[in-house]
Amino acid sequence: MTTAQPAAPAIFTRSAAGEEQHSLAKSILLHLAPGAVVTLVYALLTPPLLKLGLPNLLTLNLAAILVLVPLELWILFTEGRKKNGRYSLAGVALYRERIPLWQLIGLAFGLLVWMGACFSLLSPRLDPLVQKTLFGWVPAWVPLASTFSGYPKSTAVWTLAISLVCTSWIAPFVEEYYFRGYLLPRLSRFGSLAPVINVTLFSLYHFFTPWQALTRILAVTPMAWIVMRKRNLYVGIAAHLMLNTIGLLPALLRMMAK
Repeated sequence: MTTAQPAAPAIFTRSAAGEEQHSLAKSILLHLAPGAVVTLVYALLTPPLLKLGLPNLLTLNLAAILVLVPLELWILFTEGRKKNGRYSLAGVALYRERIPLWQLIGLAFGLLVWMGACFSLLSPRLDPLVQKTLFGWVPAWVPLASTFSGYPKSTAVWTLAISLVCTSWIAPFVEEYYFRGYLLPRLSRFGSLAPVINVTLFSLYHFFTPWQALTRILAVTPMAWIVMRKRNLYVGIAAHLMLNTIGLLPALLRMMAK
């Protein structure tokens, strides 16, 4: 005898239909493994590079562009080869349905305001408290340098310029394809909880800044919800790129003006 299963919330009915689902264990592994690898590389490279006079922000960018981005692309295109017999994102990166341009721009800017408010208002208050309470044991070289005092101007400018390209543009673009285009649809059976699970794991994947997890969850969950609701990952890409760029560009311009 069969019994009726409770329907998913109406707004997510389409997203759950016909989409391959990962087991929760597989989903956790695919969410966290790239972050674990890049954090290991960061931990190995940072101490010797600090001795050479290079800030740890530069080390993180090198790890992201040389390890994280290739790893996530490799997972995506390997999955595409299994599905399509060739290296393709067809059937792998989903949520690429079209929406009106005005809607995409409006949603992206709205998300930018929300995420910017969370990071600018919550991070200075919440993150240091969490860091001091739960992560006081972390070595002093792990937290990313927020200032470049003691470094030559040229080092600071080059570090920020590389960061602008690597972690403001390239890495977020790939991350959105990976996390919101590939992993989020494979959680759609959880309905309205899928974005929460996706963003929680995405936040934990930043192993090198675990004290930012709560702020990141609050900031990014609405973005994942809208991506799933609109079935359009480009909203997330636009918001993510703008957030990271706006967070870094002023510091680069100030440093160049000195």
